[in-house]
This record gives sequence, C-alpha cells and structure tokens, in this order.
Amino acid sequence: MATKVARLNVKRAPGYFYFIKDTSVYRQRAGKSAPKKHEKVATFKHERDNAYMYFLDKNGDVSRAERKSGKKRTKKVVKSGAKSVGKSVAKKVVKSVVKPVSKKATVKKVAKAKSPGKRRDAKKSVVKVPVSKKKVTRNKSVGANKALKELRLLTRGLK
Repeated sequence: MATKVARLNVKRAPGYFYFIKDTSVYRQRAGKSAPKKHEKVATFKHERDNAYMYFLDKNGDVSRAERKSGKKRTKKVVKSGAKSVGKSVAKKVVKSVVKPVSKKATVKKVAKAKSPGKRRDAKKSVVKVPVSKKKVTRNKSVGANKALKELRLLTRGLK
C-alpha cells in the first residue's frame, strides 16, 4: 500500500511524462520523437529511502510504496542419507543419475544383403527399430563403461 510523502497538487498536462529524481518532480514530453529535455515542476523535502519506490500519484502528490525486490529465496534442504544437501545440488545429482530415453527415439540398424555374390556394392537396407521405453539408471557404484554396455544392450533389444 502506498503512503503519501508530500502534498504538492501538481496539475498534470496531457502529453507529458512525470518522474521523480532526488527530491524534485520533473516532466518530459512523451513519445519517441520528442526531445529528451526535462523541466522541473516542483520540489519537496524528504530524505529518500532505497527500500521504497517514489512516484507521483493521481492527485499530483508524491507517494511511496515498498519495493518488491523479487522472490525471496530460502535454502530448502533435502536429506540424502545421513547428510543434508541443498536442493539445487540434489537436483543435479538426480539429473546425472537418471537419464530417460526419449519415447520417439529410434535406432537405425544396418542389415547386410543376403547374398552379395560377386558384387561388392551390395545394398544395405536400413531398418528402424523402436527403442525400449525403459529408463537407464546410473548408480555411482556402477562404472560408466558398465552403464554404456547396458544402454547398448537395451538399444539392440537383447536384454
């Protein structure tokens, strides 16, 4: 809610932009093509506080309202085992551990021609095989090579 700081009763003229700088009220022509010169309309005595935003209200008086400085962030704690970890760190760990396979992903398998015979330019046909929708989980105890082998087996359809 806004509170009045000074009663000035400034009469607004159409086509002007009114603003407050330090302890003075200025006006400037509105519009892109208007010159950027401003003129002082009124002054008031008040010590400004940066926690408040000062403006000219509809009655032509100087008012102030508390600044909304964005969302106040509090550190949320997620407990992981015996240790407590910040939420952002926990999200990064989860993202690195679980990587889902997209539903529309397909793997291209190249099948050799059945009887190439004497021709060396045997045509290779490409067969699209849908990948299983299982999620591949990587645990810290499982090495990267083992996880890659597991992923390859899933894509081949052998598992």
